[in-house]
Amino acid sequence: MRRVLKEKEHISTPSQLTINDMLNDLSARGITGTELGIRELYFNVFNPIINEGFFADKVVIVEGPSELYSIPIYSKCLGYDLDQNNVAVVHSDGKGPINRILKKNI
Repeated sequence: MRRVLKEKEHISTPSQLTINDMLNDLSARGITGTELGIRELYFNVFNPIINEGFFADKVVIVEGPSELYSIPIYSKCLGYDLDQNNVAVVHSDGKGPINRILKKNI
């Protein structure tokens, strides 16, 4: 999903990267990949918590659930309301998947 500010309004348009596009990208970087490998890599990337990031103005990607729950508390203590500022905190279930989530949300 891509969001673009157009005349004071955000316009969201869906986008899709095909498996072939991903394989071509890997190949251009000298990495050999397979369709099955890509499907396994991205199988668990999306869930309701991560999907919140598509609709936020800013996204904070954290490693796990402890940060997911603590950052809003710390933020509130500092007087910053994440919801009011349309900031989503999403966790990646470990440090390994962070780059996949980051790549998907850029």
